[in-house]
Amino acid sequence: MAALGVRWLSRGAACVIVVALVWAALRTTTLLFAPQAPASAALAYAQLEAPPPRPPPQSRRPPPVPAAIAEVSEPAPEPLARVEIANPQWLQRPRHPERHYPGPAFAAGIEGAVELDCEVSVEGRLACSIVSETPPGMGFGAAALALADQHLMVPAPHDGAPALGHLRMRIPFTQVARE
Repeated sequence: MAALGVRWLSRGAACVIVVALVWAALRTTTLLFAPQAPASAALAYAQLEAPPPRPPPQSRRPPPVPAAIAEVSEPAPEPLARVEIANPQWLQRPRHPERHYPGPAFAAGIEGAVELDCEVSVEGRLACSIVSETPPGMGFGAAALALADQHLMVPAPHDGAPALGHLRMRIPFTQVARE
């Protein structure tokens, strides 16, 4: 069986060599019989002048709009209304919020609270910043921001359409006593 594999391998190598030789022969004959340019063409090319220098590149600013067209163009869209949200309707809240309790504070039995100032997108996502953190420096602020990212709410309505919203949110961190 091994002899059969060696025989096929040597036949394959022979085929590759033959193809390479045929390709080399064709390439050589093509180069030998390629039409030659007359010597006068080479001289004419050498006597050509250099092309004129290119003008400096111009800025790519759009041309100014004529006043007649500017008056007819559509006005800029109005910014979306911003609605103050008092009673949010949550579509999604964090699962297992206790996992975000800062470890060192939990081990020391320290409780805390964070007040967040949040902008609510028309999709209902929160983008929050920390207003206050009690006690400071224990990791409650970062934990509250992580929890806020996991919230999703019904967008605030304005004239029957979703609008940008503003929400003040307080997140308490308390430990439940186990009996």
